[in-house]
Amino acid sequence: RLNFVESWSETWYRHPGEYKSVVTAFKDLSEKQAASAGAINAGDRDGLRSSSSSRNPYLFYLDVSDAEFNFYENLVNVPRLSVRPFVSPISTSARLYYKYHLVESFLEEGRVIHKIEVTPFNQDAPLFEGTIFIVDGIWAIRGVNFQIQPTNLNFFTYFQVIHDYNLEETGEWTLGREEYYYNAKEVYIYF
Repeated sequence: RLNFVESWSETWYRHPGEYKSVVTAFKDLSEKQAASAGAINAGDRDGLRSSSSSRNPYLFYLDVSDAEFNFYENLVNVPRLSVRPFVSPISTSARLYYKYHLVESFLEEGRVIHKIEVTPFNQDAPLFEGTIFIVDGIWAIRGVNFQIQPTNLNFFTYFQVIHDYNLEETGEWTLGREEYYYNAKEVYIYF
């Protein structure tokens, strides 16, 4: 079964944990909707989304509040994925949980970016595995491409998170693109 939601939005964040999201387009191609080709709906997404009581459990992310992957925090808490928080690959204790391998360094817009492979020591622990891109000198995250082991997921058999960060005029690196790829566990009900 394919469940797919496409949306275009702008999100503002104010510390701690306050979000404002304006969704300008939204299309739900999940099982409950008839899949059709064409433009995604424009307008107020609140009128387009079903209530949380009828939420499709096969869809991980419908709202910015569903997932906050802040890799700058020591623990990344995503209750929709797991009851246990995940240890960030750049946490203060990360060297106890991960091994690192510098894959390459390259120049991007005048900055040196380090592509680093991140591998957990324990595959059954709530950890990430994949690649992180770090800006040399300022140690900002330029991007991540991480997977989570299925043993650490409540409802999914595969989960991948891809984030790209952009440098703003203010000098801050902000999330510019986020993508989530996942497979839900099949649930069988017998009567």
